[in-house]
Amino acid sequence: MSNKCEVCEFKNPKATVTMALIMNGKLLMVQRNEEPFKDKWDLVGGYMQDGESTYEAAQREFKEETGLDGRFTFVDAFPGVASWRGKEYPILSNLFLVELIDPQQKIILDGENKNYDFFPFFRKNTFFAASCANVTHLF
Repeated sequence: MSNKCEVCEFKNPKATVTMALIMNGKLLMVQRNEEPFKDKWDLVGGYMQDGESTYEAAQREFKEETGLDGRFTFVDAFPGVASWRGKEYPILSNLFLVELIDPQQKIILDGENKNYDFFPFFRKNTFFAASCANVTHLF
């Protein structure tokens, strides 16, 4: 009998949520302060927690990372890759468009991100994180 775990060999993706907030024709990006993708610009998002729906995860992650409340519209799901401690893992990112409930509310970053900015839709940058590479082509 082998001690090798067959289930451990599966390359099933981890579920994530990614939010696109567009204001004045520009897309909100955050600069990561920790791994994965430390120092890279990325869309707001993160991993889903056990028992969360995609909408619940989108609301939680968006509030945690920006301090903002929004209404979320599901767009599509995209495969991608995340890196952790030198290994790459498949992810499935659920993309949401965000409409702010209060457009006057100010962004308050948590420690996960160190900066934010709004970028023109068609700006192509090599410093964007790999996690958003599969979704930024929509913009």
